[in-house]
Amino acid sequence: MKTNRTIKITGILIFFAMVFFICFPAFGKTKVASSLPIRRFAIIVGSNDGGKERVRLRYAATDAGSFLRGMETMGGLNKNDTIILLDPGYKEFSQKLLINNCAL
Repeated sequence: MKTNRTIKITGILIFFAMVFFICFPAFGKTKVASSLPIRRFAIIVGSNDGGKERVRLRYAATDAGSFLRGMETMGGLNKNDTIILLDPGYKEFSQKLLINNCAL
């Protein structure tokens, strides 16, 4: 049985993945009709611990770093517009989302 915390974190991750793909549908350096460059932002999370009832992962941090490099190379993501969280707790994860949402 999933705990409320696991369900919340899963829901938050799914929500932000959907927002990312809706707001940034094109991967690559594209331009809008007015020829202004698109600026992308990312919060990338790698966590080996998905909760008590899930198998512990081994390479989530490595995968998060690989995903970041891929998005920088092919996705037009600037490293300065990226936050990478490795094994964050719920509180740290929530705070980073709140702080960066206000900054945008």
